[in-house]
Amino acid sequence: PQQIPHQQIQLRDLLGKGAFAEVRKGLWCGTWVAVKLLTQKRLYPRKNQNEKTIFEKEIAILLQVRHPNILQFFGYSVFPEYPFALVTEFMARGTLQNYIREEWVVSEEYRFAWAKDIASGMEYLHGKNIIHRDLSSVNVLLSDDFTAKIADFGLSREYAGEGGRGERGKREGGEREEPMTMAIGSLPWLAPESFLGEKYTHKVDVYSFGVCVYELLTGRDPYWEIPSMMNYAQKVAREHYRPPFIPLDPLSTLSPASSFPSSFASSSVPSLFPPWEVLGIEKEKFKMWENLIKKCWDSDPDVRYEFSEIVQHLTPASSSPPSLSSSGDIRGRKEGEEGDERAKGTYM
Repeated sequence: PQQIPHQQIQLRDLLGKGAFAEVRKGLWCGTWVAVKLLTQKRLYPRKNQNEKTIFEKEIAILLQVRHPNILQFFGYSVFPEYPFALVTEFMARGTLQNYIREEWVVSEEYRFAWAKDIASGMEYLHGKNIIHRDLSSVNVLLSDDFTAKIADFGLSREYAGEGGRGERGKREGGEREEPMTMAIGSLPWLAPESFLGEKYTHKVDVYSFGVCVYELLTGRDPYWEIPSMMNYAQKVAREHYRPPFIPLDPLSTLSPASSFPSSFASSSVPSLFPPWEVLGIEKEKFKMWENLIKKCWDSDPDVRYEFSEIVQHLTPASSSPPSLSSSGDIRGRKEGEEGDERAKGTYM
């Protein structure tokens, strides 16, 4: 990978901050970039000197991938005050979640387009036998032209899949690949089999995608009413609970507000209005969304789609040119403009 001298990068606004890293906007040779800075010397102690850090593993993954729907990696750097940094393209619009859960009125065409963008990127990753393991609306970023790109490969790993580096769990050279059992990812996108500590496959990414599509459809967290991880384990993983397909608030920006008196509680909506009317979309298209989501987050991983099937499923529906509107004019903004506030605080 290319090592970029830190003197070439001017660090600017803080875009996001986590327990072990922060992301800042940077200017590198006249180009706006995002700089992910490791704030701890090591995320986890090494068992031995040959063990790779999470950042090193992330670089190993990023070096293998190049796709229109995956965040582009430029190189790494070392700053005097930071032990390690990843330099990627700057995504001016911030996270997907920032748009689907806030004030933006997202057209159905854009929801389809974003779902297909994510599925296309994931189809590419799985084709290279890479499992993301932390796919979420927080880890999908939007470019200035509203293209969705998958980001944050810190928890990703390669797996021995069909047509991959090995067969029956073996890598090339006969080394056996350790089965994946550790619960890695974030609620509510974490697949039930992963949460329960069972062996899991690349199909955990398909479950996570189903949750992202539910967010695109309804504008909310599907498990907002579940108060704790213990409740999640019981309700979602063991009892196979899945939420209804209606928005949390019938007066939300995704709903035809004039149809609902303000006194109506969201729990009363299903008995009064069909969900496609609540969501403001055609019945046939709603059924397509519903069937896609149900198939993706089925409790049986073998029942879930492959991403190649999902891309085919979404292709006819995403042929129309998308449009997006909000309370302010956003279409005139250029990526990296100093006045663009959308990316601030939304990268992590």
